[in-house]
Amino acid sequence: MIIAVTNRSLCEDNFIQRVKNLIDSGVYGVYLREKDLNQKDYETLALKISEGSKKYLSRLILCNPDSAKIIGVQNIQVSMEFVKNNESPPVGLRTGVSVHSIDEAITAERWGADYITAGHIFVTDCKRDVPPRGLDFLREICQYVKIPVLAIGGINESNYQSVLNCGAAGFCLMSELMKCSKPETEIQKYK
Repeated sequence: MIIAVTNRSLCEDNFIQRVKNLIDSGVYGVYLREKDLNQKDYETLALKISEGSKKYLSRLILCNPDSAKIIGVQNIQVSMEFVKNNESPPVGLRTGVSVHSIDEAITAERWGADYITAGHIFVTDCKRDVPPRGLDFLREICQYVKIPVLAIGGINESNYQSVLNCGAAGFCLMSELMKCSKPETEIQKYK
């Protein structure tokens, strides 16, 4: 299972078309992670990507449950802060939770998350000043929870198999999918 994570600032071509190309390439989902946008602009971007297409709506992952419901997206990715402030996941939405410790992974599972993303696993430009948690961290999380675990952070063609060997159900990719010239070709390297 591959989830593409967006970052408009890394994309040098048409961002909306790139997201559509990623969905067309068969990724499990595309997490629209544009933290700099206010809710209205974020929703506008999601609507431009989806264009009401069931195919695109079914593969988009948003960070805001309210936006997801307005647009008709069924997948969200939330933080541990969201988990702490809400008794349970939003009804009717497939919910992923970002975790950074075994305790957070266990909490997210008990809360009702459908899956978790654990990271960051390897060195990544996105978190330059934070040391990676590594494969042992990922392996432990995969042993402690029963829900799917996706690895995130610094994953590439040379190391993705090691996260799968730890028990991860899949992984997230950002930088390389936002920078490459042909995302649909890039995705095939991981299948």
